[in-house]
Amino acid sequence: MRSTSLRRRVARAGVLFLASLAPGCASAPAKIAYDQYVWPPPPDLPRIQLEDVVLGRADTQAKSRFQRALLGSSPQGPFDWFKRPFAVAYDAQGRLLVTDSGLGALFRFDRAARKADVLGTAGAVALRTPLGLDVARDGRIYVADVGIRKVVAFDPDGKVRAVYGREGELQNPTDAAVSPDGRSLYVADSKAHRVAVFDIATARQLRTIGRRGQGDGEFNFPSAVAFDSSGNLLVVDQVNARVQVLTEEGGFLDQLGGLGVGYANFVRPKDVAVDEAGLVYVTDAAFGNVQIFDADLQLLTFVGSGGEGPGQFQIASGVAVHGDRFAMVDQLGRRVQLFRYLVPKTAPSPKPTTTTAAVSAPPRAAAPVATPAATPAATPAATPAATPQRPREAEASAKAPPAARAPGPAAPPASSIPPASSAPPARPVPPSPPRAPGPAAPAARVPGVPILTAVSPSQVRAPGTFDLEVRGSGLRPDLQARVTRGGVGVAGVTLERQRFMDSTSFRVTIRIERRVSPGACDLGFDDPRGGNIAPLRLTVAW
Repeated sequence: MRSTSLRRRVARAGVLFLASLAPGCASAPAKIAYDQYVWPPPPDLPRIQLEDVVLGRADTQAKSRFQRALLGSSPQGPFDWFKRPFAVAYDAQGRLLVTDSGLGALFRFDRAARKADVLGTAGAVALRTPLGLDVARDGRIYVADVGIRKVVAFDPDGKVRAVYGREGELQNPTDAAVSPDGRSLYVADSKAHRVAVFDIATARQLRTIGRRGQGDGEFNFPSAVAFDSSGNLLVVDQVNARVQVLTEEGGFLDQLGGLGVGYANFVRPKDVAVDEAGLVYVTDAAFGNVQIFDADLQLLTFVGSGGEGPGQFQIASGVAVHGDRFAMVDQLGRRVQLFRYLVPKTAPSPKPTTTTAAVSAPPRAAAPVATPAATPAATPAATPAATPQRPREAEASAKAPPAARAPGPAAPPASSIPPASSAPPARPVPPSPPRAPGPAAPAARVPGVPILTAVSPSQVRAPGTFDLEVRGSGLRPDLQARVTRGGVGVAGVTLERQRFMDSTSFRVTIRIERRVSPGACDLGFDDPRGGNIAPLRLTVAW
């Protein structure tokens, strides 16, 4: 009986081996071509290009069909694919590090060697809900974990070397950054509305920076921290919709952004990164993009838009830069998108001398377009030829319209990134307006009416019940929530309850019935004080 079973296994392996010898069967999956996705889109000269998309460990290692067959089938391990990626970083070797709060893991990808490993899933101090991270010059990786309320330091071999945050010191650590001298660790403690500073050598808390508020040096749920090339501390002040620039001691220097939808404004900033040229990158979950600023905090350009296709983001989260490449996390899309510069970003260029008012019109999103050399600037962009795609990526690409538009800042080309010497100069555009202190009000806002942003996932699969938290300013318990589609109520979508938390937080429980057709809904609020409150977009999926 055992010999018969053995013969069957051998015969099956032989058949699979012969099948793998067929043309194309034994090769790794075909590489997807993303070079048609560029920013800014034609007729402007492209400066940034989508290079690749990472979905997890399995597609990075890319075993052949024969290898997968001998192992039993396609990889189905718990860490093969992202579940809820959050933040990203690069180490000195250019390896990509990604935290996954859904898996409680830290991924490390060596794309040149086509290797990937997973850190922090076992041991005396295992990750539970890892969020932001930073890599020090000595190679140590500092990961902020809200689940255990600590920051864990790993050495390059993945061993835990230190833990920061004794009992009661951190409430909700969402990000960490090592000071330029390597002696201090700065931690964004979101729910405490401050930045905690630790001595790296002893793990002792030295001091805290900030308190809750809207003034200079005050925070409202800070979500990320980073240091610029001058040694200044940048703090993403999420609910205040700005990035504050502070000294290492916490003294206020400047701020970037403000609440609004014009140039250099934010609605829900998530992360910040600074490259070796001093450029500042700020992701915004509401806009689904990253805005790129020069060292003087003037807007240069942006990349991305809301959506599910290549170069689009359902929730733009973490961002990191390494040389002429940068990576962005699409949190709900469960992927990391990789971009690269097509022209040098450090070459000089003339500064604009005129100013204009902020533009509240949505930007042009990058579309699959032919490169300028193949398509005249005056003709519409051509749709790219079909390319081999992984199943999940192909589905997302099919859903994305070729010229989608998303809310966010208007699209100025990267004025400080010069065109190549053989190409014509880029079309001049107006620069960003002068920045004003404090959050800037968006156009057509009615005084006293709050501006709302969702801070929980805005996509849910039917049927089911889920909570959605909404934050803003001046919220009142007499707000009445409603769900509509095309201006009318949606059958099968009901509000089970709504809870007023405080003047900046409102929570609703929404039930999605089975009979609801997939698509976009609007979650709106009726304010007895009058005025229009911009609705929040809710996507129902099967």
